[in-house]
Amino acid sequence: MTRTRATLLGVLVGAGVASGAAGRGSIPYSEVEPILTSLRQELLPDEIRVWSPAQREQRWPGWAARRDAEVRSRLARGDEDSIVNVFWFGTSFTKQPRLTQDRLKVLDRAAADAVFAARLSDLVNGILAPGANERLQFARSVLERSGVAVSGSAAGAEIRTHLEKLIARGLEELAAYQAASADRQSTLFRDRGLASDSSTFSHFAIEAALDATLAEKVLAPGSVRRVAIVGPGLDFTDKDSGYDFYPPQTIQPFAVIDSLLRLGLSLETPRVTTFDVSPRIHQHVMGARARASAGDGYVLQMPRAGNLPWNPRLVAYWKRFGERIGREVPSVTPPPEAGAVETQAVEVRPAVVSAVTPEDLNIVFERLELPARERFDLIVATNVLVYYGVFEQSLALANIAKMLRPGGILLSSDFVFPLPSIPMTIVGDTKVSYLGDSTGDIILRYQRQ
Repeated sequence: MTRTRATLLGVLVGAGVASGAAGRGSIPYSEVEPILTSLRQELLPDEIRVWSPAQREQRWPGWAARRDAEVRSRLARGDEDSIVNVFWFGTSFTKQPRLTQDRLKVLDRAAADAVFAARLSDLVNGILAPGANERLQFARSVLERSGVAVSGSAAGAEIRTHLEKLIARGLEELAAYQAASADRQSTLFRDRGLASDSSTFSHFAIEAALDATLAEKVLAPGSVRRVAIVGPGLDFTDKDSGYDFYPPQTIQPFAVIDSLLRLGLSLETPRVTTFDVSPRIHQHVMGARARASAGDGYVLQMPRAGNLPWNPRLVAYWKRFGERIGREVPSVTPPPEAGAVETQAVEVRPAVVSAVTPEDLNIVFERLELPARERFDLIVATNVLVYYGVFEQSLALANIAKMLRPGGILLSSDFVFPLPSIPMTIVGDTKVSYLGDSTGDIILRYQRQ
């Protein structure tokens, strides 16, 4: 058995357009300087730490531009992580069983090794001849951009070797995350690829946090008209169970609208701006908007793994999902290889789709320069800031504060300490559980002063 396969058992068993009159701007050094002086020196990037105050001011624009380019380059690594998830859990390229934790618990080492090898061979063959499979076409393009041969007599062996390296890297990162303390987990992905896969769990957590803001009168009924979502996601595979038997989709913008309307925080469909650095996400949203302008809705497939003990409140959320933004339609039938799975689908109304506008923006270094009347009432950032270190998280929080109206709210699944120069206050948190008491999240609520 190869090291990758042994590690598997050891780890798993054990371009948009700005809305309104907004223009995109970079965070000025006048706002960066107090962050630099407030943070402990060991939390600053190595090169900035040794610069004098004058050098920091002079060199900041160049450093920020280089770092922005580095952040955007991590998209390719995130795409590779998505391909690895498809390898473990996908059914669009193979008839082999999915290598889930539950499956591995009932397989002996020889059987697990055989499934691993068969799935890997099927994925290699799928990339060599992707046909109309959108995910295999994408995987082929990702590997080709990395310099991997995807045609010719030696392509199969080269693809296999590259995939084995990606799988091994993913297992090592998973093991490191599981071994890290809770405080280190908040920044552990600061050098990891920027993956776009999302989760029904996080959408449920956001609704629970919004419900709390309403109950505590932090936000008033009907007060949310403008929303921003940092990192809206585009599911190559869904993060809950790794399903890929339906087309790639973005869920969070529509999930947030659905929750706001259900709770009465919005009395009509709010305007939503999505912030991301991924051209693929922008193109997907713009394509949905173009189809909406022709009268077509946007279908969301919402699978639920039948073997997971979902919290009853999560089940209730899943059952009512989409009732305020569209209508129920027939769902895609999952293949037998997907295992026990319930499905439902919602077609989002064209008017709701048209309310979502993508914006190419790196929240660490950029923000929209908004007039007061256009500032956001709510900004959502789930599983985003974990991909940055403390210094860059603070920059992101400063940019978010600049775009919120006074009294506006940020919901974040990642803790960022609001430094004195950043006009944000933590006003509460919402604890949610997903699978009994064993799996959950804490959504922090920040308010703009």
